[in-house]
Amino acid sequence: MCIVMLLVAIGLLLFYLDSHLSSWHLVEKLDAHSQITLAIGWEMIPAFWPLILLSVLLTLVLVMLYQRIFHKKTLGCVTCPADEPPLKP
Repeated sequence: MCIVMLLVAIGLLLFYLDSHLSSWHLVEKLDAHSQITLAIGWEMIPAFWPLILLSVLLTLVLVMLYQRIFHKKTLGCVTCPADEPPLKP
């Protein structure tokens, strides 16, 4: 159930991003009167790969610090049936 909720959240985020990114342009200004369009919409994502990599690494560090501070041994949903140990007969 937790995975389904995460997939739905990712789908909604992609839908939200698509509606916003479709109208955005990455532009470089050469001088006061001329500019060059470098990317439009989803084409901007590869242009920002260092920022994306930094955000992924920062998130990883924050999760590791959270686990270190609160002494968490495992990640997972407490109420998910898949996270429960198997029953012994």
